[in-house]
Amino acid sequence: MQTIAALSTAQNTSGAIAVVRISGETALDTARQVFSSKDKRAFEPRYACVGNLILDGIKEKAVCIYFKAPLSYTGEDVCELQFHGGTAVTRAVLHGVFTHGATPAKPGEFTMRAFFNGKLSLTEAEGIADIINAQSDTGAKRANALAGGKIHKTLEDIKQNLYGAKAQLEVILDYGEDFNAEMRDPSLLKISESLKTLKALLPKTDSGKCYDEVPKAVIIGSPNAGKSSLLNALLKDNRAIVTAVPGTTRDVLRDNLKIGDITVALSDTAGIRNSTDEIETQGIKRAQSELKSADLILLIFDLSVKLSEDFSELYNTVSAQNVLLVGNKSDAEITQNLPFALDIKVSAKSGDGIENLEKLIYSRLKTVSEAGGAFTRERQVIAAKAAYATLADIIEKAEFYTTDIICALLNTALARLAELSGENASDEVITAVFASFCIGK
Repeated sequence: MQTIAALSTAQNTSGAIAVVRISGETALDTARQVFSSKDKRAFEPRYACVGNLILDGIKEKAVCIYFKAPLSYTGEDVCELQFHGGTAVTRAVLHGVFTHGATPAKPGEFTMRAFFNGKLSLTEAEGIADIINAQSDTGAKRANALAGGKIHKTLEDIKQNLYGAKAQLEVILDYGEDFNAEMRDPSLLKISESLKTLKALLPKTDSGKCYDEVPKAVIIGSPNAGKSSLLNALLKDNRAIVTAVPGTTRDVLRDNLKIGDITVALSDTAGIRNSTDEIETQGIKRAQSELKSADLILLIFDLSVKLSEDFSELYNTVSAQNVLLVGNKSDAEITQNLPFALDIKVSAKSGDGIENLEKLIYSRLKTVSEAGGAFTRERQVIAAKAAYATLADIIEKAEFYTTDIICALLNTALARLAELSGENASDEVITAVFASFCIGK
């Protein structure tokens, strides 16, 4: 394989430190061409050596670390050059490395080599990429469990349990004339145990957020109910324009709201009412579309005015969803009898009640955030669910299935688990996985 190199720190930006990674058979030779040191231990494996980069027109102090195969990230010889992260210096280092035998790495190519060299399973590799892209604490924890091998080990334990069950069943097949149904019980117990373990890894509900998709909360209500003011109060920033003119918000405004250890994708929408204004109507359609993917709806209304027919219609539309009824202008005199139970009163203007609203949002969305199970990608969930469905079918219909059918179904479940870990994943799947990585990883 060709020796590859790339900038492993942030691309196209200046920073305190830049790291160029070189991997392949000639990695050490390439590093020697661009880095020199008077240190007697220079280029010893796993030793951080201080020296100078050998570049045209630029003199730069640097650190070089050599990782000898197979004790490296990729399983190949790897050299890492660390230096001040100036754009010009970084460009010069990469030019020098490419001039002396390395080729530019493709996105995810270092991790792909680690996968093919047996350093990582496919789920561990995906976990590494997902740590970098994690948007929430829950997503980061989930990605860390994958990257650290915790989930891979659990999957391997499941597979070994199923292989054991299959071996016991194959003994029954070999001595079929002495077969009785009770002989299959130990195997079925192993399958049942594996089913239970696998279930714990899956999303708890269809709406459980996996692949680090953060829970989504949408603010809706009638015009002038205080939706934009509520968005600003929650974000503690003047994110949305607030005026006394109804229909000020025409498009969907989105921002992330951090509450405790969860991140919420918060959206402010146009006031929903019957309107003949073409632009406002477009905004209302976008607001209605936003509701379809909402994990939580903050239905806000003005406590100081009588509820409109438009609001009653809106309430009936969303009442079956996860809704928090928020009465705004808590300092106003309430003269109406509300036809529903109010969840909380706030004043978006003064901030009164906002902290308690955050606690309610947290309690409603914490379970949604944690319901995503152990996986971070749709590919993983699909393969795991397929294996789970096959094992569940065995347990449910064991009394009707012959032993050879159960063995065949076990092979199917094991194949899906092997696809999950990457052992028999197709080239298309592997290519798609690593194409989503950044350059230098």
